[in-house]
Amino acid sequence: MRHLATSMQVIRQLRRTLLVPAMLASGAYAASEESWSATDVVFCGPGVQIYVPHGQAEQLRPTAERLMAAWVQLDRQLRTPMTGCAVLQLTDRDDLGRMTEDGGFGRLGMVGLAADPLGPGGPRQIDARGRRALARIGLTQRIPGWRGGLARILGEQMPNDVLGFASMLLVLPAADSFPPWWTEALLAWYARHAGEPVDSPYRTLGRTVLRLEAEAMADPAQWRTDAHTWPYDLRASAYGWAYGEALAERYPMQMAAMADAHAGRVPFWFAGAPEQVAGRDHRALLADIAAEIADAQRRDVAAIRSAGVQSATRLTPVGVELAEVAWQDNDVLVVRENEVFGAGSRIVRRHHDGQLLTNWLSAAPLGDVACDIRRGADGRLLGTATGMALHGRSRSSICRADATVLSSLRVRQADAAPDGAAFVAIQLCPGGSQQLVHISKQDGNQYGISSTAAIPDDATPWAPSMRPDGQAVVWIERTATSSRVVQAAIPGFGGRQVLWEVPGAMLHPCYVPDGSAVIICSDNTGIFNAWRVPLDGQPPEALTNTLGSVMACVPSPDGSTLAIIDFDRDGAYLGLLPASTRANPPQLRPQPAPQAQRAADARLPPVDIGRGDGLHDIGYRGLVPTTSASSQGEGGPVGTSQGLGLQAHFGDPVFRSHAVIGAGTGASDQIVGIVRYESFHLSPVQLAAEAHRHSDVYDELIATGSGRSDYAETVAGGRMEVSFVGMVGLAVGMDRRRGVADANTALTDQEMDQTFQGNERYADLHLGIDTRPMYPLSIAPETGIACAIDARHSGLGGDLQRNRVIAQVEGTWSTWPEQGHQLVGRIVGGWSDGDASLQGAFAVGGKTQNTTTILRGYREVQAVDDHLGGWSLAYRLPLWRPQFGSGTQPWYLRQFVLEGFVDAAQTSSDHAFGNGPWYRSVGGQFSADIDLWIMRLSPGISVARQLDGEERWQVEFMLGSGASF
Repeated sequence: MRHLATSMQVIRQLRRTLLVPAMLASGAYAASEESWSATDVVFCGPGVQIYVPHGQAEQLRPTAERLMAAWVQLDRQLRTPMTGCAVLQLTDRDDLGRMTEDGGFGRLGMVGLAADPLGPGGPRQIDARGRRALARIGLTQRIPGWRGGLARILGEQMPNDVLGFASMLLVLPAADSFPPWWTEALLAWYARHAGEPVDSPYRTLGRTVLRLEAEAMADPAQWRTDAHTWPYDLRASAYGWAYGEALAERYPMQMAAMADAHAGRVPFWFAGAPEQVAGRDHRALLADIAAEIADAQRRDVAAIRSAGVQSATRLTPVGVELAEVAWQDNDVLVVRENEVFGAGSRIVRRHHDGQLLTNWLSAAPLGDVACDIRRGADGRLLGTATGMALHGRSRSSICRADATVLSSLRVRQADAAPDGAAFVAIQLCPGGSQQLVHISKQDGNQYGISSTAAIPDDATPWAPSMRPDGQAVVWIERTATSSRVVQAAIPGFGGRQVLWEVPGAMLHPCYVPDGSAVIICSDNTGIFNAWRVPLDGQPPEALTNTLGSVMACVPSPDGSTLAIIDFDRDGAYLGLLPASTRANPPQLRPQPAPQAQRAADARLPPVDIGRGDGLHDIGYRGLVPTTSASSQGEGGPVGTSQGLGLQAHFGDPVFRSHAVIGAGTGASDQIVGIVRYESFHLSPVQLAAEAHRHSDVYDELIATGSGRSDYAETVAGGRMEVSFVGMVGLAVGMDRRRGVADANTALTDQEMDQTFQGNERYADLHLGIDTRPMYPLSIAPETGIACAIDARHSGLGGDLQRNRVIAQVEGTWSTWPEQGHQLVGRIVGGWSDGDASLQGAFAVGGKTQNTTTILRGYREVQAVDDHLGGWSLAYRLPLWRPQFGSGTQPWYLRQFVLEGFVDAAQTSSDHAFGNGPWYRSVGGQFSADIDLWIMRLSPGISVARQLDGEERWQVEFMLGSGASF
């Protein structure tokens, strides 16, 4: 879409970036089959509330109590008091858990109960993730001094314009705007203090990031916020872990004081503050620690090289993130890829020399988040997916190239028996637990669980793989201190045998083709490498020794070659290595973890248990000053309501219920206001009811003898809405419209009759879909199509009525993905019939309720009629990509972008793209692409030349915005 042109629109985009995702995310767990009532159980402790899914209260009670004890312990360590009450929600939505744990929204945090894609989850991991989520809230939601007092009065800010944004800056916790790596540093310190286990696949990958960038570590300017340089968003986390551990080692008792010092800083200005505690400037400390880490990593690199380093040829391009790999035959691999530029998530076929052949299957049908691919024991490609974004625990699928097996078992990591009629898989269960199951046909094409493996209470199963003869299965079991690979017979899972157990993690076990051994990825040396584990009791043998981390190792059908996913300084890549045992196995051992400085668990008062249905605990959330105290109303003009007012927000802690009450003055000194209630209790279905009164001014709307004159209108009414995940919406309402001419212009009755005055009863329908992914390195959504259709039927009293439909389609094509070039086309069409009025007609140029935004360069209304047509074509290209960060500040300059465009639009009396005159413009715009915090800013200048009308030039300054997640 076109860059937004005003700062007010920027703030509206910010509201959508922060508020709407938080509200949608907090209610989305209700989509699962057992929670359509949206009722949770709430454990309440001092300064914290923990929401757990209905029916899982007793199972998750120990976890909730440990989390609350950790919260109290953290509160006692920090001098600055917490503001408000922290809210943590445990959810079966794995994607939401990752999103909010990484970014967070205010005092609301979520922890996914589902398993992590890189390794087993389970109840023990809930504790670790929950501690981090609560610690993140506690470390970032403290506001000292006068700002803290103001924050207690204004509450949580939900701005919708410039004035509201200014008030938000006054009460925003400073740490909310700091670089992500500093938050990770504090979390690393807290993890040490709390005795939290730190070994995980992500931690190993974090060490890989540091090792492969050892030469650059001495430059503090490299410690930037751009985590997306690496897959899995690990760069900022890796720097943060390393920095936090180093600070905690130097100043073990002063880290809480450093956190407090940072909390007192001004938002968006991160300058350190350890000098108040350590007597050293922040930048000096950063440089010293970076150099120390670089030296340590160089020593590790030397130790790895002493055993003979292997390096596989990169078969996938730079910028492609990899998730899964399998063999189709000895020459062709199937890989799940995610292109930063271009095609998005897909599953492709590649020749063993890296040549891209064809797509095997779009990634979309395989699920929203959880997706695995492999070559089953039956020799056919197999995909497993569990839907999490919309349908929660109610949907899963096992897909083959020639058939699809559907189930409602919510399974992951399926592997097929040789006859293709049975599977082993991991079933995700309530409460964050999971079990190893055997799935077989029970009735026709219906599949069900026929047996379940007995897993020790201290372990969580993951990644089962069938032996080629279908008579046995291996899987990983992860405990709090180790991982082990286990084999058992199927069916029945009898004859359990532990093949190998190591400290650290294991990933992706699979049998060699003759079934005599298991190949697995293990980080027992501190780096993930491929290992061969014989089944005859012989010791494991190393197959690889790389500087990166081998996250997948899959033997070819003939057993001669390993397909690996490894890492270099450009990120993850697919490579091939011989499947032969190494003469010199890797000898590097991980450094022992420092002793945790764990304090005694805080004693908690008795825990209160409440009902989290979102209705009985609606309370005051915030008071926001605004220049638009009322809504615009669906039938009103765009962005013309002005005035001054206040909006008070009310809601429950997880925003399943949200209410707004606003009052103020509008255009022409009119009293305006809004009362709106939104319910997410049936999420992904949203219900809303609203009553509003607003006043607006239509620029140059009324045709007079001397040209056009403004028209002021007051609208009072109400509406009820129902929508489904933003794609389908239906609303009914009534507006009473009363209009007056511009006070400086006397209009005749005939001229006033051009507008409608009276009661408008209407029904609105919205349909929309957007297939374009938005990647962090791009200036706009990538290859895909966005479509939207809006229709309204209006009853104007008696037999008077009007119908209106407007449709828009925008397509984006990456013409030169590596350089960020894009071709963007857009087309819009509108149709209306019935009793005419200017409020129901379409306009070209200026600002009216139905003006097309597709035409740039025309500030005044050019034409008004019953039908609309328009198109736009633009080409975007980065002129320069400095990718420069301003030291440790949350600013990051990505690129300078040039765009050339051609726009055209018309209104007509017969049909869309009909008999009316066309108005066209050409021009260009130049903008910068800047990250600020989690915002994407694009300040720039646009120049357009009218090709019709008065053929004027128009210059416009812009401040576009978006999200940089």
